[in-house]
Amino acid sequence: MSGRGERIELTLAALRGKPREVERINDGELARASGIARSAIRKLSAEGEIPTAAFTGASYTFNLERLRFWIRKGGLERLRPPPAARTGFIYAVQLGSMPRVKIGFTKDVERRMPGIQTGAHEKLVLLHSVAGTTTHEAALKQRFEPYKTHGEWFRLEGDVAAWIEEGCPL
Repeated sequence: MSGRGERIELTLAALRGKPREVERINDGELARASGIARSAIRKLSAEGEIPTAAFTGASYTFNLERLRFWIRKGGLERLRPPPAARTGFIYAVQLGSMPRVKIGFTKDVERRMPGIQTGAHEKLVLLHSVAGTTTHEAALKQRFEPYKTHGEWFRLEGDVAAWIEEGCPL
C-alpha cells in the first residue's frame, strides 16, 4: 500500500497496543501519528470518506473500532487513486486451427509469444497486435465476457470474430 491509506493503517496497527479504554482519537492525534495533514483528515471526514464519530467544531474524533472496521471493509481503497494504465500492446493469438483466441496485454509481443506457446498444445498464430493500455485490455475482456472459455481465452465467433476481422480496433 502507499500514500494516505498505508499511513492510516500503520497508525491503527500501532494503536492496537493502547490500553483497551482508549476508544477514540482526535484528528490532531491521527495527523501526528499518521503523517497525514490534519487538513486532509478533516476534509476526508467532512466528505464522509472516513467514518467520523463526532465533530465538536474544533476537531473531529474517530471511534477506533469503526475506523478499523472501515479499513477491513475496503474503505482505504476509495482513497487511493486508480493505478495508472500501463502502455504496451493488446494482442490476439489463435490456438492453431481451433476457434479459440487469447486476448492479452504485453510490453513486448515477440518476447511474450514463447511464454504463451509453452502452455499451448498447438502452434499459436499471432492474429494482431495493436498499441494500447491495460485499461483497453480490461474493457475488451469485459466486452467479450459472453465468449470467454477460461482465463484470457475466448471463442472465435460473434463480436470477437468481428473485432479481429476489423483489425482489433480499440
